[in-house]
Amino acid sequence: MAKKTRKTKKTEKKDIKENQEAKRNIAIPKRLVFGIIVGLIVVFLVIVIGKNVMNMGKEKAELGNKVGVMYTGRLDTGEIFDTNVKDIAEKNNMSKPAYEPLEFTVGAGQMIKGFDNAVVSMTIGQKKTIEIQPEEAYGAYNAKLVQTMSLDQFKSTLQGVEDLQEGMELMYRTPEGQVGTMRIKSLGPDFVTLDFNHKLAGKKLIFDIELVSIQK
Repeated sequence: MAKKTRKTKKTEKKDIKENQEAKRNIAIPKRLVFGIIVGLIVVFLVIVIGKNVMNMGKEKAELGNKVGVMYTGRLDTGEIFDTNVKDIAEKNNMSKPAYEPLEFTVGAGQMIKGFDNAVVSMTIGQKKTIEIQPEEAYGAYNAKLVQTMSLDQFKSTLQGVEDLQEGMELMYRTPEGQVGTMRIKSLGPDFVTLDFNHKLAGKKLIFDIELVSIQK
């Protein structure tokens, strides 16, 4: 049988020292991981706080402010119905004499409700996409606003209007002086059907908007 070797005190101390060093070597990666996690948290807080600081003091649109907005309006089918952005307008054959910001007073009822509300609290340069349901746009489609009359009666009411076509939009004025728009829904040899609904009535509208100016 082999003889058991007896460790000296010097050898035991050496073993203890080596064990302690081994434990320290194992602990280093744990501290490193902890440090990385702390570092990431600090970076995250700096970014969040930095953004909040950047937004502090930025002027926000409020009720009563006159604002300027660049916009593109489209239906949920993707069809663009209006824009004041030059490249989008030209691409969709909607060229205009000038491409200036749309200006209006927030909360004054100059715009449809959904558009008006969306601008509140926006800052200059901010962009957003909004979806507006019919009730906050041009309302539900009302079948009662579709009327048929004789072609002779229609022509006598709107004198000077020639070359009538389906889909044509015409301005009208009521006896009380109210001005509105009507559309020729259908046209026959002796009758005309008129639609007094707004052409966007009953439709969900999607707008890409950018606030470019605020006047207090």
